[in-house]
This record gives sequence, C-alpha cells and structure tokens, in this order.
Amino acid sequence: MATARNILLQRLPAVLRRPFENGWFALFMLFSLLFWNGLMLTLSLAPAGDGELGAFTSDFRRWCLNYDETTGGVDWSYAVPFISVPLVLGTATLGVYYAQLKAVLRRPLALFACATAAIVAVGFAGAGIYWTSDAVPPIAQVQDPGSPLPFPAAKLRISHEPPPIHLRNQAGEPTSLGPLRGRVVILTGVYTRCPTTCSLIMAQARQAVARLDSAEQQDVYVIAVTLDPEHDDQAALRDLADRQGLDLPHWNLCTGNVEEVNRLLDRMGIERRVDPATGIIDHSNQFLVVDRSGKVAYRFSLGYLQEDWMVEALKLLCAERGPQS
Repeated sequence: MATARNILLQRLPAVLRRPFENGWFALFMLFSLLFWNGLMLTLSLAPAGDGELGAFTSDFRRWCLNYDETTGGVDWSYAVPFISVPLVLGTATLGVYYAQLKAVLRRPLALFACATAAIVAVGFAGAGIYWTSDAVPPIAQVQDPGSPLPFPAAKLRISHEPPPIHLRNQAGEPTSLGPLRGRVVILTGVYTRCPTTCSLIMAQARQAVARLDSAEQQDVYVIAVTLDPEHDDQAALRDLADRQGLDLPHWNLCTGNVEEVNRLLDRMGIERRVDPATGIIDHSNQFLVVDRSGKVAYRFSLGYLQEDWMVEALKLLCAERGPQS
C-alpha cells in the first residue's frame, strides 16, 4: 500500500506532494473524520429546538435515521454508514501514514493547523448540506411547511377502480379490499431491504394517520404491498411491522405469488427497476387513497406538502358517508 502511495506521490509537483509526505494531510484527514462524526452525533442527539435549524435537525433524523415523530424514536441501524465509513477511512489513513503521523504529532503547530483546517472544512460541508437541503426532494422538504398551499380537493379528486388485491399480510392472513369496503384505505408499496425511501414512505403514512383524531384513525387502514416478493415472506414483513410498531388490523404489510404481486404493482402505477449488481430496487413513491365506496380517490407522493394534503384527503374521506357508515 505504501509503495502504491509513493508511486502516486512521485507524479505530483513538489508543492502538492509535500503535505502528503510529511503527514499533515493524514492528520487533517483524521481530524476531519473526528469532527464530521461529532457533527453527525450532534444532529442525532441534540434537542431539535425551534426555527430553521431545529427543522433541519428534525429533517436529518427523519430522513437519515428513520425518526418517528409520534414516538420520538430513531432506528439506529441507519447510523451504521455514518460510523463504518469514517472508521474504514481512518484505519486506512493510520495504516498508510503511521510513520509520518508519529513525527508530525510532536509538532504543536501541525496539530493546531490541521485541526483548524478540519473545522473549517467540516463547517463548510455542514453549511452546504444545510443551505442546499431545501433543493433535494423528496429527501428534503418539497414544500415549506410554514406556508402550505391549500389542498385542491375537488381538482385532484378522481374515481378509479382499484386493482384487485388477493394477498396475505404479515400474519399470513388473507388481505383484500372487499372486507374494507366502507373504510378509507391507503395503498402503497415498500420492501424490507430498501436502503432509501421505503422508510420515508412508512414514516409519512404513520405521521399522516397520527394527525387524524381517534375516530378517524379507526376508519383508516393501510395496505403496503412488497416491491420485492422474491425475498419478502411473512417473516420478513412481520419483522418490519414489529420494528416499525405497525399493528394489525389497521396496518397490513402484504406479499404473495411473485407474478400476482408484480401485476398488482403495475396496476397501482408503481414503477420499478432492479439493479442487478446490488439488488436494490429503484422505484416510484406513491400512495393511493381509496374512499368508502371502494374507488381510488387521490394519489400522493412524498414530501411535506404531499403529507399535508394526504391528511386533508383522509379527513375529507372519513367525513363522507359510505356503504357501511
């Protein structure tokens, strides 16, 4: 490893090569990793507070740590990349620059200069994430929650037949829309191994339902169809339901025959593409809201505005009279 480094350094001009040869770069790298982890830890544990910075802190936990605002809990398994990546980089830096670090650590000026440069670099990186977070939907807010647009209920209302559903939920029980006629149903698609937006989908559904009153909550059911029927069996879905605190009968995580599930997802309009190298499924993020008469009344996606509108749609549909009201 050291030989490869030396070959690369020989090709650099002397002015650029010197910091890499004397250990200053390695010290700067270690300080940067330390301060970056400190920033991540602060965003994860510090009280969110009020104002824009508090909102950003809440967003960070929601999107990066699967933060549940109803319980105040986070899924710490999402923090593994924040810990493992700096650990690997730091270990590699120590292995390659061990001798140079021993020498440079004896120089107070080097310690001060590298620590200062690392603070500046991490500060700029953190500020960049903060100032650009509003422009990265759906991970950041699609709409400023402080100035929501009014929900155009009549303009967005549709009346489509939902696709037939004949699946089994996390308890192995048959699940379909027929028995839920007269209720309001949220249909969506997720999968248990999803590293990105599936946790956001479930979080938005939970938060939307939590914002209803108790009577409305009793009338709302959620059916989440797996996007990965080849791997998501009842045990995997039950584990996800347990981790997310999703209880039957109102929360149904469903799977079934692979061909049948894929046909259903196609009819729900959920686009999917599997990366053959990683197995990760790139998919659209959709909620179909079925009214009491059994018709798809609204479609929503991820984001603050979409969540606000979905809450209003649920309240509107719960207030309507249906066949079993």
